[in-house]
Amino acid sequence: MGKKLDPACGSGNFLTETFLCLRKLENRAIELMLGGQGYVDLGDKNSLIKVSIDQFHGIEINDFAVCVAKTALWIAEQQALDDTESIAGCALPHLPLYDSGNIVRANALQYDWNDLLSADKCSYVIGNPPFVGQYLKSVNQTEDMKSVWGKNYNGYLDYATGWYRKASLYLAHNRYAAFAFVSTNSITQGQPVPALFKPLFSEGWRIRFAHKTFAWNAQSTDNANAHVVIVGMDKQSDKILQPVLYSYEK
Repeated sequence: MGKKLDPACGSGNFLTETFLCLRKLENRAIELMLGGQGYVDLGDKNSLIKVSIDQFHGIEINDFAVCVAKTALWIAEQQALDDTESIAGCALPHLPLYDSGNIVRANALQYDWNDLLSADKCSYVIGNPPFVGQYLKSVNQTEDMKSVWGKNYNGYLDYATGWYRKASLYLAHNRYAAFAFVSTNSITQGQPVPALFKPLFSEGWRIRFAHKTFAWNAQSTDNANAHVVIVGMDKQSDKILQPVLYSYEK
């Protein structure tokens, strides 16, 4: 099972939902494999459960949100174990609650992501970077952007594009990995487009899938009712899998 990184994880919503969805799929597979027969857990190597919170990594600048994210993953793991127990008809170990140690407090645009998860072990980078427009960045955020983009930085880039650039550099030598972010639709309009995508395309990245603009309620006062896009990128040259564009009725 590949490892995932959310470098703007906040309180862990993306990590938790991804974990729960994968565990639901896994529980369905376990149900089909057992075919109504009982199951005895024989330990890690022989366990039917392969999806673990240890495969999920996050970076978040707010220390309280880090604590919330860790707690949310623990709760999600317990919920998934409860469901597995119902399917397998046996008790599974819930304790002790090990600290996954995979969510760190750091400025994601200044922090070396390899210190948390080596790029060659990462399969997917996902996230919802901060919605801060090109003219709304603070002095520190502008310095973050200059640090990430270097000589390619210009004032037309939204703060979220720093995560695109950081992900592209982080996964530069992992041709099987991919990244995708939810971002305000301004990154796909006007002057930011060549500033963001030209460097990525020149390095072999391509858009594997994208979601056209849709209304996004991030359940926070800062990001409420934003209009966003989702852009997913990879380096694989498999021509059979053509890029996919998703659109929604307004």
